[in-house]
Amino acid sequence: MLMKPDYSLFNLHHSLGYTFRACLRKCPFCKVPLMRQDKTHHSIWEFHNPKFDTIELLDNNIFYDPFWGETFKEIHKARLKVIENGMDLRLLDDEKAWWIKRLRWATQPKFAWDRMRDEGKAIQGMKILKNQGVNKATVYVLMGFDTSFEEDLHRCEVIYSFGYYPWPMLYNPTLALRRFRRFIYLRYYKKYKTIAEAWQEYKRRDKTPSPVAG
Repeated sequence: MLMKPDYSLFNLHHSLGYTFRACLRKCPFCKVPLMRQDKTHHSIWEFHNPKFDTIELLDNNIFYDPFWGETFKEIHKARLKVIENGMDLRLLDDEKAWWIKRLRWATQPKFAWDRMRDEGKAIQGMKILKNQGVNKATVYVLMGFDTSFEEDLHRCEVIYSFGYYPWPMLYNPTLALRRFRRFIYLRYYKKYKTIAEAWQEYKRRDKTPSPVAG
């Protein structure tokens, strides 16, 4: 049993907590594998305050929880809006995507495509989302770890081709990557057919020096 938070101590207007802390991944850029891998499932009612209409899940990989469906059912039954800080595209199937579509989201559903080697699974996950009618989503893109700029740009292009928003997450925030992140955050690319075309135009107009090639 978790200790239920005393929300009067914090400037929060929504519930905040874990239903499942463990993650099956051992990503070298992530601190989660260094944490205690508690595989106990918890009900949202162990930390949710009924006076709030929104709940934020801090689960490190909610779909690794065998009882993820119970969590979604509790949220749906309570008619809560959800904030979830990143779901695993590689674990998606039609049932999970169906529930994602069914829930009420306070912010867009968020996912991650961190490694180029996961391209096939990431694309399959996005196809499943689209097939289930999930038309708005944000996909984090890890940059500055083990990918080239061309690979970063490629992932952003693929994500955008599904109608989703790429969101750069900088492991090594170089000047060049910060510039590209600013370009993405501004959604400058929405005026163009491709992100690559928009990036070339942005670089031409933006006089900030950048070592990024291409």
